[in-house]
Amino acid sequence: MTRRVRLEPEAEAELYAAAARYEREVRGLGKDFVAATRAVRQRLRRWPNSGSFVDDVDPTLGVRRFPVARFPYQIVYVRVGDDVHVIAVAYDGRKPGYWRDRISK
Repeated sequence: MTRRVRLEPEAEAELYAAAARYEREVRGLGKDFVAATRAVRQRLRRWPNSGSFVDDVDPTLGVRRFPVARFPYQIVYVRVGDDVHVIAVAYDGRKPGYWRDRISK
């Protein structure tokens, strides 16, 4: 089955802001970051339950996270039907759970 992986607007903004910051620091690093997040999204397309449930979030809400290789970021997502909705591209150094108000109940 081919699932769609959709970036919510806030997550998309986080992705491109982080990529721009990395690109300013080291040429090509922003592209590497985008590629690493794309690899996670491709994995989630095939195995949407491969992420870990997020601590301190009711597991019945189905919020999961998956780390981004080489970078201190997590892809935070939920399944909606057969699709995966990325609700945050969360920096590990930011206040944990800052994205919780994005969860639909």
